Amino acid sequence: MEALAGLAETLKDAINSNSWHDFANTYQLLERDLCRRSKDELLQRASAMTARELESNMINIFVKFSERCRLDSERSLLKDVELPRMLEEKRKREEEDRKRKSEEDGWYNWARNNGLPIYSGIITLANLAHFFSDERLKQDIVAVQFPSQYHHIGLQEVCWKWNEIAEKNFGLRGEGCGVIAQEVTKTYPWAVIKGKDGYLRVQYDILHEMIINNSDVSRYVTYCY
Repeated sequence: MEALAGLAETLKDAINSNSWHDFANTYQLLERDLCRRSKDELLQRASAMTARELESNMINIFVKFSERCRLDSERSLLKDVELPRMLEEKRKREEEDRKRKSEEDGWYNWARNNGLPIYSGIITLANLAHFFSDERLKQDIVAVQFPSQYHHIGLQEVCWKWNEIAEKNFGLRGEGCGVIAQEVTKTYPWAVIKGKDGYLRVQYDILHEMIINNSDVSRYVTYCY
């Protein structure tokens, strides 16, 4: 409102001074301000639409804007640049959301089909990685030197790098820490399951329950992964 009041005051001064050049410039500024305000209002409403809704309403938005804004340059900017750009950004964002949802659904189904415990409705590679406990998926395995939470139940915690098989079959890269399924089987065979793909998985929930039930666990609890 202050900007609009300032423009109106400048316009009045131009009229009083009979300066048509100043009047024209001030009128142009006033029109641009009105166009900007109308555009901001319409684009704010459009931002709440889906890509499909925006595509269906682009003509209506442009018509409404044209009724409020007389400047051809501002009309062209909205029609040819700003609305198409908003539509493209919405399409891209919605496509990314669909891909993420599809990936989460895929991991959910994979985990369920392979007998892995599911603790929440959101299943991602990040929170499933430590279930890939089979030694055949790892390389450069190094024992953790300090006592860990698994040490207290007679297991050795290790860290490793995922090998080419893990990356090719499951998309696992980088490093991880935990216990090796083949080693857990020797002591707690009931805490290990075999997936339909033939690889062993440690049921960490069983191990953690065993650790929690031990009164001295707090001395050994560390979190490596």
